[in-house]
Amino acid sequence: MILVAAMVLLYHQSSPGQLYLTGGGKVPGELYNKFIEACGNGLIVVLPQTQARPEKTGDAIVRELKEHGAKEVSVLASSKPSEFELSTFAGRLAAAKGIWVPSGDPTLFLGRFRSDWLQVNLVDSVKKGAHFFGSGGGAMLPGAFMITGQNSGGLANTTAGLSLTPWVIDTYFRERKREKRLSSACEIAKSAGIGLSEADWVVIKGNEVVDRGGQPALVPKPNS
Repeated sequence: MILVAAMVLLYHQSSPGQLYLTGGGKVPGELYNKFIEACGNGLIVVLPQTQARPEKTGDAIVRELKEHGAKEVSVLASSKPSEFELSTFAGRLAAAKGIWVPSGDPTLFLGRFRSDWLQVNLVDSVKKGAHFFGSGGGAMLPGAFMITGQNSGGLANTTAGLSLTPWVIDTYFRERKREKRLSSACEIAKSAGIGLSEADWVVIKGNEVVDRGGQPALVPKPNS
């Protein structure tokens, strides 16, 4: 009985966090509320490195989160985080209940951090239970395959993402007519995809879409 209880406790301690993803533009109030409620009164870490000038946007994101009820928010607002900043935020990510990445350029985000730092800190934090929020370009980061653009024929270019989910995510989906781009990315990844337009959102738990709003487009996994 003691062994079984210990195994159950270990399972709950290691349950991964959920992914809260939206297509860009104004973040739906309902998704703000769901994410903040899931984080409880715990620390939310904001990483605005998808933005060209994160120093200018970090404080505004913190204000918005607090206006929606977040209690404790910390932001790493440097465009070129120093080793001291990375060390400091490694500790904060380890204690975080939520990680918030805004809309912007996901390739810019990946280029500003060492891949090993992201794996050991951000990815492992989510695997241990921290919830991840991404909007626009930030919502594209969690996939194992991440869309970086498209060629002249409208087919996707991809790179390795954070591998928090096998889903391929594309954003501003209907606004920028990205149906062909997402379908081709799914072929590359041999995985299903989600197209999120502005005001669309999904919550992913254990690789399953457990909640949604708006009209997210689900692209089935290609036949092998």
